[in-house]
Amino acid sequence: MNSATVKVGGIPFDLAYGLNGNVKVYSFVAHSHAATSFTGDLMTFYKYLATNYASNGFSLSLYLQVIQAGTEVFTGSNAKLTTSAYSISVT
Repeated sequence: MNSATVKVGGIPFDLAYGLNGNVKVYSFVAHSHAATSFTGDLMTFYKYLATNYASNGFSLSLYLQVIQAGTEVFTGSNAKLTTSAYSISVT
């Protein structure tokens, strides 16, 4: 798994890249568990990938198919995501 860091909406994210079978997966994970909210333009992530992973086949002509939010435990256990609202606007 390769890793890089990108800052979006004032929050630094680690980018982890890997394969899930034959599918390329790019995951942006907030640096700090203290990131309790996020408002930002997701296109910043997309453009970052197009600029830095073009040699890996990523381009702006690809379509976004899935957006997910949640927890991924790297250390410790019993991670929990609680939210009263979750929204995404695509324009």
